[in-house]
Amino acid sequence: YVPGGRTADGSPSTIVEAYRPESDSWQTRAPLPTALSGYALVALEGKLYLFGGWDGSSYVNSVYEYDPAEDAWTRKTAMPTARAFAGAAVVDGKIYVIGGYDGRTELATNEEYVPSRDEPQGKPWTAMPAMPAGRARCGIAAAANIIHVVGGEGRETSGGVMYNARSGDWVAFAVPVGGPWQSPGLTLLDTEIYAIGGWNGEYLDVNNEYKAIYTIIVPVRL
Repeated sequence: YVPGGRTADGSPSTIVEAYRPESDSWQTRAPLPTALSGYALVALEGKLYLFGGWDGSSYVNSVYEYDPAEDAWTRKTAMPTARAFAGAAVVDGKIYVIGGYDGRTELATNEEYVPSRDEPQGKPWTAMPAMPAGRARCGIAAAANIIHVVGGEGRETSGGVMYNARSGDWVAFAVPVGGPWQSPGLTLLDTEIYAIGGWNGEYLDVNNEYKAIYTIIVPVRL
């Protein structure tokens, strides 16, 4: 699913398109309620959640839920912080929206969203420990209970940081691209995180693998 984004003239779009790998075909789906680009997007329990972004004139705090079965968008409780170019990841049924840009500075903000609490009397948002430094346009991927944040735009983005969603701790870790590394694509496959592409003054063709989960086999005597 590819919601919104910018068109060739730089304007944000409401267009939503879905790709079916088995038939190598694209379909147009229900449009976004408002034109947006630069949002954060994750999938959880069969639905998509879209956070913030830029609407062509300002950075927003809106949240939308998309149900593919109904082909329908629903507005949810807004983020506490308006921003674009943030990242989002899922751990234990909770969504963490991290970093971003608010029109003035890169943010270290880390806010937890729990969809099951998003009801009229619920409180779905909780402020969590912030990153060591502000980042926007960073790559984010979760492996087990650890969220990996790589690169980005900001004052201190030359390495990566890991967030333990259960303990609330942030820890730095080394990344293979030295210096600035904006907009790398991160994804988890099995036990590895792949960091692909990005920009550091020029467009990159890198494809780096990071072993995120280790399995230890312990012999048992019967």
